[in-house]
Amino acid sequence: MLERFGLRDTVPSDRRRIAGLVPGYSGSGKAFGVDEKTLDATGAMVFNPQFEWCGGGLACTTADLARWARIYGRADHWPKALRAEVFRGVAAELGPEAKYGLGVIVRPTRHGIALGHSGFMPGYVSEMRYYPELDLAVAIQCNTDRRKQLGMPLSRYLDDIVDSVGASRTGRDGTSGR
Repeated sequence: MLERFGLRDTVPSDRRRIAGLVPGYSGSGKAFGVDEKTLDATGAMVFNPQFEWCGGGLACTTADLARWARIYGRADHWPKALRAEVFRGVAAELGPEAKYGLGVIVRPTRHGIALGHSGFMPGYVSEMRYYPELDLAVAIQCNTDRRKQLGMPLSRYLDDIVDSVGASRTGRDGTSGR
């Protein structure tokens, strides 16, 4: 199924050794047995990531995560009758005016509505968003769960990335540079 969507760098996280995984750094105080680094000297995770299976259970590159945000957000694969329900959402304590739909956080941003999700695993945090008005998807992954050391919330980094991409997509006269 992953191939159907062109997600070639996404794999099940169903074992302690995941090819290409970089070490993560945890500040969560031995959560899930992680002292600081998520990988041991042999490159295996110090915990079994299968505990997270129902939360997604996948490891992927940032590029694949952005691809997935766009695929999910464009909803081309959803039956038409289901599309409105997926993104309708209910009030959620995920930020001002944020709602939680079916597996997606719907929130207003300075770039219009954003559809996405955040992620956490000991030693790692991530955020992905699709901006329908711009038909643009962005993602960020960090190999630390020490959020305070990141300087600001990942969501603000994504909006800043969109600012930069938007500036390169639009000329000074407001015409599209696509």
